[in-house]
Amino acid sequence: MAGHAKARRLPPLWRESCPWLRRPISDLSLPTLDASATPPARQGEIAMSFSGHLCGRLAVRLLAICALWAAVPAMAGKIVVMTPTTINSALAALAPGDTLQMEGHFPNRVSFTNRDFAGVRVDASRATLPEGMRLQNVQNIAFHGGTWGRTDAETIDWLAVRVTNSSHVSFEQVTVVGTPNNRGGGILTTQSQFVTIRDSLFMGHTTGVAMHGSSDILITGNDFRGNSSDGIQMVNSRRAILSENHCTDVIMFPGAHADCIQLWSTAGNPLQSDIYLLNNSAIGDMQGFASFDPKNGSGTRITFAGNLAAVTHVHALACYGCSDSLFVDNVLSSLPSSTWGVALSTPDGINNVFSNNQLFDLRGRPEAPLPNQIWSFLEPSIAGLVGSIHSSRSYNSRLVAANFSMSGDEPVPEPATWLLLMLGFALVGRQLRQQGRPTHVLA
Repeated sequence: MAGHAKARRLPPLWRESCPWLRRPISDLSLPTLDASATPPARQGEIAMSFSGHLCGRLAVRLLAICALWAAVPAMAGKIVVMTPTTINSALAALAPGDTLQMEGHFPNRVSFTNRDFAGVRVDASRATLPEGMRLQNVQNIAFHGGTWGRTDAETIDWLAVRVTNSSHVSFEQVTVVGTPNNRGGGILTTQSQFVTIRDSLFMGHTTGVAMHGSSDILITGNDFRGNSSDGIQMVNSRRAILSENHCTDVIMFPGAHADCIQLWSTAGNPLQSDIYLLNNSAIGDMQGFASFDPKNGSGTRITFAGNLAAVTHVHALACYGCSDSLFVDNVLSSLPSSTWGVALSTPDGINNVFSNNQLFDLRGRPEAPLPNQIWSFLEPSIAGLVGSIHSSRSYNSRLVAANFSMSGDEPVPEPATWLLLMLGFALVGRQLRQQGRPTHVLA
């Protein structure tokens, strides 16, 4: 009776269209297989009909259960709203797994300090932070969206975001703008680990992103526009993937030598190492990709693969004093307005490997199209190991099949997937049942 009582609680539409849901599974009417009364030629056919009947009925039951399960919303943390007047109370209310929704115009610099946020997601898409943010000794937090910095006036701190002594911090789909004179900075991380910056826009900075003394970094899919110096700087850092970043529209100050990506080590620190520059592009009045520091040594185990530099300065790709480094599938070209040609320079390098790098000279040829980029599918040894665990660790948009493995987690089937699986079982069972039924032919 318990089974009947539970079935009556189903909605009327379900009871009318699916009367078998009102019966417990023990009440299923199944055909009886009597081998002694059945000719041998028919026993296999009836056995298939029996198993098909059972499979079909069980599958339909499971299908209904999965439909009900799919209708139940997944358990999730709460949403905590933060406005400029509720910063402290919102932070106090946060629990692991919550979403912090920032709303409004935050006129003062926002600071998060000395806290493990345990996977909190910050949705800043409805917020503007003209004075930016400071993160000090912070762990396990992910920022999405928002406009950081200001273009109408100077800021108190020349950097929009400072991240210090922190780990597993990510910024995704953020817009970071510089001050009116292009002297502001974007994001600076110092002595931090497992930081991700991806799919974001940086405009009007001296430097868009800078990593000082940091490790296990992923910077991918970002646009750098209107910088007066470097798009990305890596200083005394190691274990990093910089991929699919694009630098354009550089506004170079007199005497400056802007690079899309520049790396260097300083005296008294270990050489930067295990850094991958993959499928980046630099187009415009700038240098391309460079690792400079002839006095102290530049770096070791640095990989340049699939990068495109169509620039006006000679150093399209340079790695001074680099050792055990790889240069493959890079396309380097001067622009029609260039004074100099371009070069791949590796003075004082040791044990470096070169393959399929292409150089073009378009000086004085305004009608000539830019050369095509050679896309690299090189897989870094640190793939899937760098960047925040709270953001995708994928680094190559064309490696669709690899995106799951790069995320660090095995994919979990969605309820809809289970529904399709159960439906397949039901259809197979129905087909097997029909095979066991006699066919009537009109004479």
